[in-house]
Amino acid sequence: MNWQLKPDKDRLQIFHEGRKRRVFVGELTYDKANDIYTLTYDRNYAKSKNAIPIGPELDLFQLKHQSEKGKLFPSFIDRIPDKSNPAYEDYCKAQGISSSEENAIILLGAIGKRGPSSFIFEPVYYHEFNPADIIKLRNQLKITQHDLALALDLSKTTLQRIESGLSQDYNTLKRMQMIFIFPEVALWQLKQTGERIHRDVLAKLITYFELLYFIQELFVMLRQGRNISTKREIFGYELCFEDYDYHDKIRCGIRKNNKTVYEVCQSKKNEKAASLLLDKILEKVEQ
Repeated sequence: MNWQLKPDKDRLQIFHEGRKRRVFVGELTYDKANDIYTLTYDRNYAKSKNAIPIGPELDLFQLKHQSEKGKLFPSFIDRIPDKSNPAYEDYCKAQGISSSEENAIILLGAIGKRGPSSFIFEPVYYHEFNPADIIKLRNQLKITQHDLALALDLSKTTLQRIESGLSQDYNTLKRMQMIFIFPEVALWQLKQTGERIHRDVLAKLITYFELLYFIQELFVMLRQGRNISTKREIFGYELCFEDYDYHDKIRCGIRKNNKTVYEVCQSKKNEKAASLLLDKILEKVEQ
């Protein structure tokens, strides 16, 4: 499943944080086509009696401010540490971004998130929801729409609408996203609905999500520089995992009757590494 959350490179939300409350202030957006930044104050915030502007050039008398072409507002520039700062690389590393990152929105949401003022900058996240991934999973595990709908506690009609891309129900789509990104959530769901579906279908789904969770943990270990040498069984195959290529990849040998029949690899650099490796494994094993 490729529904990982990603930071929006063109949007940033701004909050004012007091001693007891956090209040939404507005949003900074970047128009790449015109190379212009726009700050839009929240109307309720701008009209509140305790509102203060983000900077002297960004007064509250107008809700929307546009920057000069190619220039970020000075009050936002001041929140980004200078690259000449000896600790700049450490700041970036601590926030999980590259020290060569140039996108101002990304920088503000990471190393510029907090500053001397009470304004907090928060990145906006989005996900690439691809209904085709659900169909792919059903095909990989040889599961019908009827059975998967029962397992996920959905109606078959709802699942059909999701798979066809017709569903606009935000809450349902969000729930699906949580189930397929976090295998522990899926396993919890299967405990609630498992009695409704055939035991073979339930076994396949449990095996899939347990293995996904297991592989996710292996990639965490790999990124920590730890050695990997472990085994797992799936559908009568023995999977032998090990770190490979100077801790850059995980290699999985797929064995049947004590013979390695396939071998697959996946680099840790891809943010979808765990699901991609599991996809490669499922392509090779027969269920």
